[in-house]
Amino acid sequence: MLTDGPKGRGICETASGKKVFESVNDPDYQAILRGIQRGRRYILKEDNRYSMLTPSPNNGPDCPTQFVPRWAYLREMIRYGILPIDADLSVSYDTYELDQKYWKSLWHTGNPK
Repeated sequence: MLTDGPKGRGICETASGKKVFESVNDPDYQAILRGIQRGRRYILKEDNRYSMLTPSPNNGPDCPTQFVPRWAYLREMIRYGILPIDADLSVSYDTYELDQKYWKSLWHTGNPK
C-alpha cells in the first residue's frame, strides 16, 4: 500500500514497519501496475469471450476476432436439436441466442412432441 496521501491510505507495512511502496514511482509498484493493466487489456480487448462487457459481446463490430464456442457446447446444442446435425463447428455462433433456444425448448407447452 502507498504511504498516506492522495493516492494511498498508508495502512500496509512490512514487519519492520517500513511502508511497502513509498510512491507510485516505486519500481515494484510499477511492475504490479503493469501486470494489472496487461490483464485488464487482455480481458477487455484480446480475449473476446462472449461474456465481456460490450453491447454485442459475442461478435460486435469492434471485436478483433469472432468468438467460436467450444466443440463440446456445440455438440450438445446439436444433440438437443438447437443446431442442425450438419452445423459447421468452426464458425461463430451467438451463444446467448443458442442458450435462449435451448431453455425455451424445455418450456412446457401442453402439447406432446
